Amino acid sequence: MKKYKCMNIGNCDNANEGKEFEIAEGEELKCPKCKQDMIVEVTSKPWGKIIGIVVAVLAVVGGGIGAFFAFSGDNNIESIGLDRQEITLVVGQKDVVKATATPVDAKATFTYEVTSGNSIEVGSGGEITAVAKGESTITVKCEENAELNATCKVSVTEPAEETPKFVAVESITLEGAFSLKVGESKKLTMAVAPQNHEETLTFQTSDESVATVTSGGEVNAVKAGKATISVTTDKSGKQASVEVTVKAKEKGPEPGGEGGGNGGGNGQGTVNIGFGKYTGPLQNGKPHGVGGEVRVTRSYSLDLKKSPAEYAELSSGDRIVNTKFINGQLKQGEIHFSDGRRKWINL
Repeated sequence: MKKYKCMNIGNCDNANEGKEFEIAEGEELKCPKCKQDMIVEVTSKPWGKIIGIVVAVLAVVGGGIGAFFAFSGDNNIESIGLDRQEITLVVGQKDVVKATATPVDAKATFTYEVTSGNSIEVGSGGEITAVAKGESTITVKCEENAELNATCKVSVTEPAEETPKFVAVESITLEGAFSLKVGESKKLTMAVAPQNHEETLTFQTSDESVATVTSGGEVNAVKAGKATISVTTDKSGKQASVEVTVKAKEKGPEPGGEGGGNGGGNGQGTVNIGFGKYTGPLQNGKPHGVGGEVRVTRSYSLDLKKSPAEYAELSSGDRIVNTKFINGQLKQGEIHFSDGRRKWINL
């Protein structure tokens, strides 16, 4: 530990009273009173006091303390350095690099500059701002000795990309229980929150023989009875369900009762044609005529009678409308798929 005095005689009480201060290495050599530099070391050597007196006189006469630099050996800078040689930053991040001189009590004026790369900016006090991805070099120099310098390598990286947050379903609300007549269909009324969810909804029925449900939530009544329709999410496991009651279709005219047919199932009616329920004109108990409708109740590959072979894959919930049958054989119609697609067929 060395002792120092302020030499700002006439302008500072510390200097006028000859107060001494102990300052540890690395601390700033400033008078706590007037903030002027203190660089005269108090020594037991008799010529040290003489130097102090001469410096004091020069300080008063010259109005400052700059004149005594020539009398002090403390400003002979041997080397300079930086507190770090490598720094890694992210674009937008800030940091500070500090320069030091040897000996530590030497007065040094440092200048900082970017000498390579364009990924950073550096301030007059060593303040670093990362502006772009890349590598740069900061060089610090000393005004008191132009031959001295030190460098620091700065690497700048891009910020890590955040993984988008998956939007899960929080709740599902279905309408209350409802009823349908055989052959009728109804789109489920439901509310899913939030609306911008990223989950897949799956619809199921507890009894396909009573009611089926499409992937889009359309319920089709097959026969009298009760079934539970449920909807489930694929990620969060949210679920809701509703009961549907299917009632028998009201009886219409007996087959052959319309149009004065010859009996045996003529007129309008509903019959099972294997892959679905047909409702429309009948002749001898078979679909015959124009304007009927088929509600598909099971998966079926409908041969379109084309070459090369082509089939229409039907699923439960699909419909064929505006049909034309001849003696029980489908000849034409428009398929309404449960996913919204439509296809006209002419067999």
